[in-house]
Amino acid sequence: MSPRRFDLTAAADAERALAAIAGGKPVPGEILTRLKGLPALLRASGVPAVLAFFGAKAGPATSAPISAQASGSDPGAQQLASAYRKVRHALVEQLTVELGWAQPPTDIYGQLAALPAADLARAYRRLEAYAGWLRRLAEATEQAQTEQAQTEQPTAPAPTGPTGG
Repeated sequence: MSPRRFDLTAAADAERALAAIAGGKPVPGEILTRLKGLPALLRASGVPAVLAFFGAKAGPATSAPISAQASGSDPGAQQLASAYRKVRHALVEQLTVELGWAQPPTDIYGQLAALPAADLARAYRRLEAYAGWLRRLAEATEQAQTEQAQTEQPTAPAPTGPTGG
């Protein structure tokens, strides 16, 4: 696959992932911040640490629907945990495709540790390109959400008449 084609594939994959993360709602600001910093986080920490970070922020994995996981808890926290889980899932999907796994391994850290250095480097390059697109799309999403919030916010009417001076 040529570099240009891969870049376009990464862009399309990132666009689908961000739509899944949003789930029809505004993307939480914390997630946008994390996505904007994802390329730097990958460079500084590496693939396993980034997966561990997003997994830890997502909380315990469960098959129960998000709404049933913590009844009575903050819906914003549930949405945030779900978004972190979806980001991690999207990153694992990219690894699965690049490394030719039939499905994501249950022991992803063990599988990554067992990879030859060349395969791990190739997977890192794919995640780096993917993270770059997630960053760009997060910046655009943040701008769009800010503009939408500003247009939905009512403006205060201009004062009329004497102000009591």
